[in-house]
Amino acid sequence: MTYKIKTAAVIGSGTMGGGIAALFVGLGIPTLLLDIAPKELTPAEEAAGLDLSDKAVRNRIVENGWKGVIKSRPPAMLSERSKQLITLGNLDDDFDKMAEADLIVEVIVENLEIKQDLFSRIDKIRSQHSIIATNTSGLPIYALAEGRSESFQKHFLGMHFFNPPRWLRLLEIIPHEGTSPEVLEFIIGFSEDVLGKGVVVCKDTPNFIANRMFSITSNNEFGYALDHGYTVEEIDAIAGEFIGRPKTAVFRLLDLVGNDIAAHVTSNLYDLIPEDESREVLKHESSTKLMSEMIDRKWLGNKTKVGFYKRIEAEDGKKEFWVLDLSTLEHQPPQKPKFDLVAEGRKIKDLGERYRWIVEQARSDDVSDETKRLASFLWETLAFSLGYASRRVPEITDRFMDIDLAIKWGFNNEIGLFEIWDALGVEATQKMLEEMGIEVGDWVGTMLQSGCSSFYQMENGRAVGYYDLEKKAYSSIPEDDHLLSLAMIKADESVVIKQNVSASMIDMGDGVALVEFHSKANALDLDIMTMLAHAMDAAEDGQFDAIVIGNEGRHFSAGANIFVMWMAATQGELEQVEEMITAGQNIFTRMRYFPKPIVGAPHSMTLAGGAELTMSCSRR
Repeated sequence: MTYKIKTAAVIGSGTMGGGIAALFVGLGIPTLLLDIAPKELTPAEEAAGLDLSDKAVRNRIVENGWKGVIKSRPPAMLSERSKQLITLGNLDDDFDKMAEADLIVEVIVENLEIKQDLFSRIDKIRSQHSIIATNTSGLPIYALAEGRSESFQKHFLGMHFFNPPRWLRLLEIIPHEGTSPEVLEFIIGFSEDVLGKGVVVCKDTPNFIANRMFSITSNNEFGYALDHGYTVEEIDAIAGEFIGRPKTAVFRLLDLVGNDIAAHVTSNLYDLIPEDESREVLKHESSTKLMSEMIDRKWLGNKTKVGFYKRIEAEDGKKEFWVLDLSTLEHQPPQKPKFDLVAEGRKIKDLGERYRWIVEQARSDDVSDETKRLASFLWETLAFSLGYASRRVPEITDRFMDIDLAIKWGFNNEIGLFEIWDALGVEATQKMLEEMGIEVGDWVGTMLQSGCSSFYQMENGRAVGYYDLEKKAYSSIPEDDHLLSLAMIKADESVVIKQNVSASMIDMGDGVALVEFHSKANALDLDIMTMLAHAMDAAEDGQFDAIVIGNEGRHFSAGANIFVMWMAATQGELEQVEEMITAGQNIFTRMRYFPKPIVGAPHSMTLAGGAELTMSCSRR
């Protein structure tokens, strides 16, 4: 059968459910969003003379949920126009409307019995071609499918989105034994091609891949920090962008997730994985006690404005984030510490090489006590994570690379654990782990004995293969027809037509020129403007039919290079400032009216002048 998703329904209008509905309508899919009908009136409704039969009352919960979605930041909605495709309702009056939906996604409370009851109702009214998915983050998919009709079971699977659904790339898809292979294949294609997701197909194990790894490794980091007397500021200063993670690092991330939610997930997971040799980190005495105390005080994180950080309004009206002293449980003014480890390590641009340097600092006796202490935290917790990841294969996935993809796509990490291990050297790192008493999965030794010295097979700086546990040899990583690797294109040096300090012009083939930025933070300067002009000149001369502006840096562009302009202004060189401004205005104007297509490929931070440049393109 050929499946199509022309309409969808989402059950549950909270942050996640509403976000999924917003993602769907933003992509042009009319969506029905349902939630429960209230059982009691609010004081305002009573004062207005309303009763429980009034539509405004019956849809109050879903209406409030949708209002929260519309106001969310970063925006959950793609555009104002996409709101027209949402229909709001409740699970009593509008339940039967789901019979018209091609895809039904359940996003309600994590309770097996409640979900099973809902699916029993859906089974009775769904069309025979509709696909039903649960967004559960940990309940067994096979258990949720129990007792349902054969058709329901064939069309049922897990679709675990990450919050916010529009912005985080990872989508874990979890089939159960009864899921039709045809349905699974279709949903994978729909998720990649329409939703734009990075799909990882998971085994039906507790918390699947991303949250299983995150729960164990983050709790280990938390406990290690408490055991060894590290401060919140110290950990978040070294365990964020410095090692290729988001700036939320460890404690800011807990505040973002919600300390109550983190504790709930931790508690539930412990009972679900009795055979996991590392599950005791979830019951670490000091961290469990601390988290319990914080929850009792309603220090839940960002949603209560106090957690490991506390938002304070300073006398000058500016916001400050005071930091929790883990020993006294009092919030103190931020110290904003600067460490030699970070200052020196940042000079090493390649992240894998930086990790090697960090491990050297941790194992050296010729560095300062502060540097060794901070590097030791990073190495000791990384070593634990590497060992743990190796032991979860093949329990949670047959392909170790799925762990890397889940961590990178689900938590915005630049580099996966097995990629880090490759950078450190597989055999040398295995020996270090074993010396530290950390067990390594048996398959790693088998891999080395088979003559495969790394987890990934590299070609021109790009992974083209991975070690296949079943074959005991490398298997090719499937090519994604939607992606074109700039690194692979540039492996042939002849494609670089022009180059300066800040930008390059590259022949992508098929009559397309690429302008790549490579200045610091990809900030716009005169060199970039010059390269854009070169590209347009070449296109006008008939060398190219189109131009693409893109790069594979961490961010597309942080905007104009304000520092250079500031330096020129302070030195009285106002003509240079004027030249930069005029050059930018002229280039953007020329782009807007250019006779051949110019396509912008923005990603991540696209700020100020970077946004203006993007908006000057024919398409984005």
